[in-house]
Amino acid sequence: MSITFLSFTSLLAQQLTAQSQTTIRAKSSVQSQQSATLLEQKVKVAYLYNFGRYFEWPAKSLSDSTSTFVIGVLGKNSLGSQLEKLAQKKKIKGKKIEIRHFASADKIQSCHLLFVTRTVTDSEFKAAIKKTKSQSVLVVSERTSATSGSSIRLFVDQANTVGFGIDINVVNNKKLQVNAKLLKLARASKTSSSQVGR
Repeated sequence: MSITFLSFTSLLAQQLTAQSQTTIRAKSSVQSQQSATLLEQKVKVAYLYNFGRYFEWPAKSLSDSTSTFVIGVLGKNSLGSQLEKLAQKKKIKGKKIEIRHFASADKIQSCHLLFVTRTVTDSEFKAAIKKTKSQSVLVVSERTSATSGSSIRLFVDQANTVGFGIDINVVNNKKLQVNAKLLKLARASKTSSSQVGR
């Protein structure tokens, strides 16, 4: 068994001009599954980190008085310890990363990026979208259904490749800006010229 994934960090290092893929093969089915899970976790965390870097928030959302860049997680954690490891080592917009886990949509508090895991139900997802609708929160979902309202959807396709799609209309409504090079990498994104950084 093998898993192929988009090497997001490598792409950015190469000015986002080409797609780079890596295939990992394990010796046994158990090892293969463990390797695939760990790889998927690492790639998705790399995506979240770079979304934070290549999206722009309104000035008031990331003012000098804001001490941390907050990544919220709604649903059962599907990323293992990878997010916490990221927060220990990296910064976004020059600010320390803070991870907040929300047990339900009504518990969601202030955050810059909200990661919605695949375990979240349709009703809970809709409640989260409603809760953050008027806020400049970048909602990233890994759900396979009822993803309307999220800014970005992460997915694994039939070739076991981790990719992402951007709904530019949602991004615009939230007064966020996305780097044009990042937008070109997104699959099945809804295009619009407004609010796209250059």
